[in-house]
Formats: sequence, C-alpha cells, structure tokens
Amino acid sequence: MPDLETALLTWLRAQPGLDGFHFGTRRPAALTGRLPYTRLVRTGGAASLSTWRRGPVLDRCGVSVQVWAGPDPADSRQACLAVLDALYAMRSVVSAGLTIVRVSSLSGVTPVPDPGVTEDVHQTVAAVLVTNC
Repeated sequence: MPDLETALLTWLRAQPGLDGFHFGTRRPAALTGRLPYTRLVRTGGAASLSTWRRGPVLDRCGVSVQVWAGPDPADSRQACLAVLDALYAMRSVVSAGLTIVRVSSLSGVTPVPDPGVTEDVHQTVAAVLVTNC
C-alpha cells in the first residue's frame, strides 16, 4: 500500500509557494540551514468504509503538521499556515500512488515550545484529517 506521508511530502515539495521549505517525517538534530522545516507524522485515526458510489475503500487518518521557523514566532505561524494552505488544496490529487480525496482541519495552528532548539527557532503545530483511496 502506498505511504500517506510520502504522498503528502511529494505534493508539498512540488508546490512553488513552498520553495525554500524543507520537509521530512523526523526532525533533524540540527535545524541550522534547514528552516523553515516541516515534519509530517501520521497519527492514526483510520476508518475504512465504502464510498457513497461503492468505489474504493477510503482511509481517514490524522496527520500532525509540525513547523519550525524563525527568528520570530510569527515566522513559524506563517510557515505553518502556508503548508496548511497547500495541503487543503489537495482535492482529488494523485500523489505517490494515492488519491487524496481531501484534507481538512482537525486543529488550528498552535505554538509549541521545543526545548531542543535555540531560542530564535519557534515551533507551530496543527493537525489535519486526510481522506484518501
């Protein structure tokens, strides 16, 4: 089965509005030279059921979107919003072998302290619900 995180990361890396962003499924030990950095992590929440048209089985799962940027906290918030905008634009998009039906919000952007980074790097997180087949 194709990997959801790979499909989302492939899409994000191809978006012209996100030039200069770095992406992955793990936060590097050092973020120097990699900001803004976005980490996507599937958090579960799968629910499989047939579509209304008796099509393929859908997978609905949560994805944590974690963004580090700086030097100002507003930079991290704006970077997270840019990533979310790109994800919300995924409607009937085929990426890395998956068809993303839609991406919707589970939780809005929230600043979260990260003690593992310098004080000029700030983290903002959000969660999305991804429906795919």
